Amino acid sequence: MKPVYHSALTPPLAGLEPVQRFDLPNGVAFVNDLTTGQWPIEYASCDVIYSEMPWRMGYETFNRRAGLNGSRQWEGLLRAVNRLIITTDQPIVLLWGKHVERRIAPFDWSLPATLNGAGAILYGWRCPSWERDSAFDRTEIVKLLCRTYDCIGDFCCGYGNTGYEAFQAGKRAVLSDINAQCIGYIGQEAQTWTR
Repeated sequence: MKPVYHSALTPPLAGLEPVQRFDLPNGVAFVNDLTTGQWPIEYASCDVIYSEMPWRMGYETFNRRAGLNGSRQWEGLLRAVNRLIITTDQPIVLLWGKHVERRIAPFDWSLPATLNGAGAILYGWRCPSWERDSAFDRTEIVKLLCRTYDCIGDFCCGYGNTGYEAFQAGKRAVLSDINAQCIGYIGQEAQTWTR
């Protein structure tokens, strides 16, 4: 069964148990906050990093759901992402809004994309781009990455859609999010994600 999408625009799933870490059949899922400046060792096994980033307008909603009221600021997320882009040599692909284009480290390429039917931009560092006549959908992006890479990391994983697509392709995934209930959902569902 395909996992649901964690969006600031829709209510979260109810009744999820918070879980700090869960070992998956093809990887791991755990709670982590990129804004702390700590890049977890688990990501060392990834040969590409991909995340669907929170828009500024929904950022506080995600923080509130994770019990982090007021402790994380948008500027801190931007600094953390820029630090990651600059300090790692791993290929990175981020699906984000145009509103960050001038706020993130210079990217190698950008392409039009959609996120749940809305316009978005796909930004890439240290990895090949793709040719296409229309916007990329988030699911297509992960499938394309899985054709080239064996282990995909996602530091804003939500309910684990990146892991689902990676597992369907027979690949590995390292997933993290600030919300322990998202990790709880992944822990209860991921056993059904492998083919």
